[in-house]
Amino acid sequence: MIPNLKIPKPAWIRKNTDIVDEVYDTIIEWIYYDKNIDIMMDYDHLYDILSDMMYNEYVYPVNIDKSDWQIQKYPKENIGEDLSYDLEFFELTCGETILNMFLYFKEYSKSMGSMLFHNKKDTSDSFMNFISRHVYINDTEYLLDADDELYEYHEEEYI
Repeated sequence: MIPNLKIPKPAWIRKNTDIVDEVYDTIIEWIYYDKNIDIMMDYDHLYDILSDMMYNEYVYPVNIDKSDWQIQKYPKENIGEDLSYDLEFFELTCGETILNMFLYFKEYSKSMGSMLFHNKKDTSDSFMNFISRHVYINDTEYLLDADDELYEYHEEEYI
């Protein structure tokens, strides 16, 4: 049996520094220009956590069928009720932006000669989960508007 080998994280980061930096810079720029949100930690720590998430979620062992590989560091179904609400809130308020960023990351990685984000199981869900855990809403009015949207969303589910 051949062991499932995955490139070591430090080697992967050295090889993909430009991509990791672009993903980080894009997310930081979005957070900076959207005055309703902010990060929960210092920027250096966010970079480390983001690179960990990218490595854990989108880098696959080299000798297996990638469609069989499943790893979810931030599984949606295993989070508590409060985090589930936060995730749903972020999906409603920031989902389109995060999806567009993911599509940009996918194209950027391809232009850099990488197939990062190109597996058929690669989606923006990991970025959505990551952002919902490390970004907070700092505008009360924005929260109230989002609560109304969330309420309307749940109301439609049961009609």
